[in-house]
Amino acid sequence: MLVWIQRSIAVYYRLLPSIMKGLSGLDWVALILTIVGGLNWGLWGFFGFNLVSSLFGSVSGLETVIYDLVGLSALYLVFVAKGFSRK
Repeated sequence: MLVWIQRSIAVYYRLLPSIMKGLSGLDWVALILTIVGGLNWGLWGFFGFNLVSSLFGSVSGLETVIYDLVGLSALYLVFVAKGFSRK
């Protein structure tokens, strides 16, 4: 199992530069926001720690905007992810 994981990671890192080179600015923003959202959910689920609240304070309006942007980024990636392999 460990060997399979190591081989998968090696293949991923060989393909990564060719995939990432063709991304637009919007693609990068969407990826970063989605990763931040995923990390926030993981931290909240495992440790009860809200990363967004700790970074931006408990300003509910700003938190809502950030959560909205993360959700829109995820939707954007759902529709354009299959095009990443063609870039």
